[in-house]
Order: sequence, then structure tokens, then C-alpha cells
Amino acid sequence: EWGIAKFVSELTDYRLENSLDRQPNIAPIDGCAGQSGIKINPMFNDEITWLEKLINKLADQLRKYDELQTDRISILARTIDNIFHNVKEGIILYNSSGKVFQVNSAAQSFFQVEQENFSYDSLAKQEANRDFIRLLRDALEQGKTVRDAKVRLELPIRLSRRHVRLDIIPLKDKNESVESAIIFFVPEN
Repeated sequence: EWGIAKFVSELTDYRLENSLDRQPNIAPIDGCAGQSGIKINPMFNDEITWLEKLINKLADQLRKYDELQTDRISILARTIDNIFHNVKEGIILYNSSGKVFQVNSAAQSFFQVEQENFSYDSLAKQEANRDFIRLLRDALEQGKTVRDAKVRLELPIRLSRRHVRLDIIPLKDKNESVESAIIFFVPEN
């Protein structure tokens, strides 16, 4: 597999083989952690120097791209968090790897609870949640959205049982695996 390190190693070998009378022109850039590239020796100006400049340009572009992606992810995370906490509809986020339900402030008000996080087991052991848990499992296993389901939902706090209409939307990762879901609900009239 040809990574940058392997490419630089091959360039060094080439330089040593083709110009034994001079020092190789390749050395890591000193400086900040995470900085990558090739230190260019101004004494040489040959085809390898051109490649070194090209590699440095590529490394700079990749560094800038990473910074932009980090900024975008940060903005997106803040936006989602803001929406989650300020929207008027009840929202429940489920993370199957941590087996945690997180409810937004509208859901907390609706169920009259102060707690924001609940374990999967605490909801699954509530008899009233049997249909909800079945729908959630089916949505996660099949990767399909559940629309307008009518269920009873009870958080593990006394007197929090409510009838709701809900949508369960499985969220797929980059490998198309379902690891979480977002659940929107409204009171059932």
C-alpha cells in the first residue's frame, strides 16, 4: 500500500541511488504536532524537488480541508443541539451502542420529568412500553422508518404514562449500519 511515508521513503532511496555525492533532500518538517510535509533543501532544484513541492502543497490542502471539516462538524453539532433543546415537539434520541434514551425539554414537560437521560433497560422493563420497544427494535433491525404509530409510552418515573403518536427514524452511519434513532412524538388525542 502506497502511503505518503512509503512514497517519501522511495524518493529518498532514489535520491541516494542517483546522487551519491550529495545528501538526500528529504527530511520531516520540524514544528507543530500534526504538521506534515517535506523540508525542501534550496540547494537542489531537480525533478525530486518538484515532487517535494507537490507533496507539500497536497499536505497543506489536506490540512485546510481537515480544518474546514472540523469547523463544519462543530457548527452542525451546535445546530442539532440547539434544535433538539428548543423545538416544541417531543423528541427522543436513542443510541443503541450506549443503550441510552435522551429526551428533549418538550418531552420532559410532556412526561412531567426532570431527567434527560434514561437507560434502555429502564424503559424496556416497563410493561406499558412493550409495543414501543418492539417498534424500536424492528426499526433498528430493518433500518426502516416507522410512521404514525400509536403506542403507550412510560418513562421510568411514577405517573409518566402517556398515549402518543410517533415516528421512529433509524439513523445510519457511513457503513449503512443503524446505531441510533430519532423518535418524534405528539400526544394522542
